[in-house]
Amino acid sequence: MKKFLCSVLLCGITAIPAIAQGGAATSGTPAAIAPQAPASVTADSLSTFVKGAFKSNSNNLIGSAEQMPEANYNMKIGTMTEVRTFGSMLGHIINANYLFCAQAKGETSPQTIDYEKTPQTKDQLVKAMHDAISYCGSVYDTLTRSTAIWLDISARRIWCRLRPRLPPPPPQLLHAQGISF
Repeated sequence: MKKFLCSVLLCGITAIPAIAQGGAATSGTPAAIAPQAPASVTADSLSTFVKGAFKSNSNNLIGSAEQMPEANYNMKIGTMTEVRTFGSMLGHIINANYLFCAQAKGETSPQTIDYEKTPQTKDQLVKAMHDAISYCGSVYDTLTRSTAIWLDISARRIWCRLRPRLPPPPPQLLHAQGISF
């Protein structure tokens, strides 16, 4: 009797995930038993994720730049001379946005000021952050799955030239995604 109850309990426990995933079928027709695709999966989940991450990070960067008091823009954390101030860290991010988004667009960077090395006021850095993010916005707006994969592969090739010990991306990835160079 003890073995029988354990068997029934075990069968009941293993049936719970199946019922939770597809629900209990009321009839024996294949339509009622067939698994259904999740409604929340988008056709281009990679670019959707990257666009969402860019928007979230952009909001955090702009919010940080706007909320930090101007007196703290020259603040360094710690006593090491290599540590950047808050303002120079924002300048570094602005420079990087222009650099990488210009490369993704295939054009030269429109940036004329080195925001990291040149002293700037809070208002100048906040405006420059807005401008850099809006410049990158067009790259992210036109992002598709294939362009995201191409940019990732290009970045890996550049990285492999800088770090020769890392292997290049596999060519199967290119063919599997229908990308040719």
